[in-house]
Amino acid sequence: MVSLTVYDGANGIGGNKLYLEDGGKGVLLDFGKNFGKYGQFYEEFLKSRDTRGIHDLMYLDLLPKLNIYRPDLIPADLSMGLYPSLNIAAVLLSHAHMDHSGIIGMLRKDIPIVASPESMVIMKGMQDTGVSSLETDTAYFSPRQPADDLGFYLGSVAGMSYQGKDFCCTEPPSEALASFLSRKPGAGHAEGQGDEGGDAGDCGFRIANTTDPFQM
Repeated sequence: MVSLTVYDGANGIGGNKLYLEDGGKGVLLDFGKNFGKYGQFYEEFLKSRDTRGIHDLMYLDLLPKLNIYRPDLIPADLSMGLYPSLNIAAVLLSHAHMDHSGIIGMLRKDIPIVASPESMVIMKGMQDTGVSSLETDTAYFSPRQPADDLGFYLGSVAGMSYQGKDFCCTEPPSEALASFLSRKPGAGHAEGQGDEGGDAGDCGFRIANTTDPFQM
């Protein structure tokens, strides 16, 4: 039976996190930052503590309580076994605005991101030129490791290679796009359909009704 679960974004603008499931397997539709919820706890000069990984975001209900996040972002005092996991084939990204893609980098590395070429370029460009944080780890990341004896605090290790996220382009990527995405070291059949107008890189998806619609 097909089901659609809204984990965030139902009562506001952005922060979209929807899970479309069929036969025990599914896809996420966007995984964005909910600015309204974040604004209850943070502001321009008061940010979440990256050294605590996803601990604070889970505690404040700013992330869905699911076991789907990168292991290197989980400090020792956060028990992810308490939360259900999802069999996620991919994230289908509509476009690269932060309210739709803002915390996509916190998801497990083995979850590919299906996006238009424009969205890929925007996400990586924003990461390349922005301030490094967990929220900007959309295209690549430096794995965190425990920074104290108890494993409560996490930090990047100097000299460690970056790991890239897995992208699935909605159309054959050009050589220039492939080069840009790999410059720093670090489908259900999903067919991208560009929208006329709207935001740069907008992409709609059509899920084929096959035996295994979410096979990547």
